[in-house]
Amino acid sequence: MEVSYEKALPPEQWWQVLVNVSPEDLCSVIRTSSYMKSLASCPNLWSGMEVNMVKVRDNGLAQLYSIDRFKKVRKMNFRGLHFSSEKLKMVFHDIPASNLEDINLSRINLRQVPAELLANAVSHLQTVNLLYSGLSTEQCIQVLEASLSSESLVDVNLSMVNLSGVPADLLARAVSRLQTVNLSHTKLTTEQCIQLLEASLSSTSLVDVDLESINLSGVPAYLLARAVSRLQTVNLRFTRLTTEQCIQVVEASISSKTLVNVDIWGNNNGLPGVP
Repeated sequence: MEVSYEKALPPEQWWQVLVNVSPEDLCSVIRTSSYMKSLASCPNLWSGMEVNMVKVRDNGLAQLYSIDRFKKVRKMNFRGLHFSSEKLKMVFHDIPASNLEDINLSRINLRQVPAELLANAVSHLQTVNLLYSGLSTEQCIQVLEASLSSESLVDVNLSMVNLSGVPADLLARAVSRLQTVNLSHTKLTTEQCIQLLEASLSSTSLVDVDLESINLSGVPAYLLARAVSRLQTVNLRFTRLTTEQCIQVVEASISSKTLVNVDIWGNNNGLPGVP
């Protein structure tokens, strides 16, 4: 009697084998037989796959997630991909109904996306990278407003997006609700920085802040030091810190119970005067 090789092992043992198989090789496995296809199509096996972003761009997220084995794909990287206006809108339209949690949209011009559509999509994510995305002030405002009521958003990268026109109180409240935020090269005003740091003092979630190349020289030294001491990671590279600010930041780090990484490199005016 002939015995099919794939049934020589029970499903639970095949699972132990397949869990170590790359998504690329799983594509070959599912073509061997209907039995192996049923085993290798488990969504847990495909959760870490690298998605073909060109296909997603052309066909939409809804089509990807309509395939059972892709239902647990949580992360996608669209970095630098060229989109038509309609394809871009389709992606943002599909996000709220998808299982997507983490998306990289860096270096994609998003200015053509309606602010409300963009904000609604972002509010359904956990992590979003909008680095150098050309957002308008109105888009930034609506994204930050939507983040205030989001139950999932924890990590936002707005590096190289001009935030100088965003109301200081809105920016402060939005940042204080996050865990990680990248505001490097965002042209923040002194008033925005002050309100942001004040709000961070009472935040119960914020742990990682990147303020590289933001002019912090006008921020009170004691406020900057107190805010830094409550964080875990903070980037203050090229922030034009004064000697007094550098001293107080370093002193505060000594007694901090949370701070593990502080970068103050590039502050050539203030650092030479620190004992």
